[in-house]
Amino acid sequence: MTRFTEFLSDDAGAVTIDWVALTSGILLLGIMVVYAIFNGGVSSLVASINGTLTSVNTNVDIGQVPNLNGGDGGGPMLMADGISVPVGSTVVSSDGSRIAFETPDGDNIHTHSGNGSPLPVGSTVTSANSLKLPGGSTASFSDFFNS
Repeated sequence: MTRFTEFLSDDAGAVTIDWVALTSGILLLGIMVVYAIFNGGVSSLVASINGTLTSVNTNVDIGQVPNLNGGDGGGPMLMADGISVPVGSTVVSSDGSRIAFETPDGDNIHTHSGNGSPLPVGSTVTSANSLKLPGGSTASFSDFFNS
């Protein structure tokens, strides 16, 4: 009976058993991953993601965008950063590269328009490329900024 109790209390082989269990678990996990890849598990996931992404509507309607250098079409003023400023908006602040407008609806629009001369505060957008200055005279937007 002493040999049997010595055998039960000896833990010299326990590390080997642990390593066998660990490596067999890793091998089983690897087999499962390979099986999933080659049996369409990943390709169906990719197809599902592709279907979701292609069904998303990325078309944004920003309306008619006037040509800044072109006509006086009465449309909104398009700034260099793509922001459209409605006719009737008033310049609230300007430092030559950033302009703040207040729209006729009372909204605030902040835009970055590159480098140029500051727009006079109080100027009003009258068309796609025209401003009414505080003194009553008119000016072209391109008089202040190169577009």
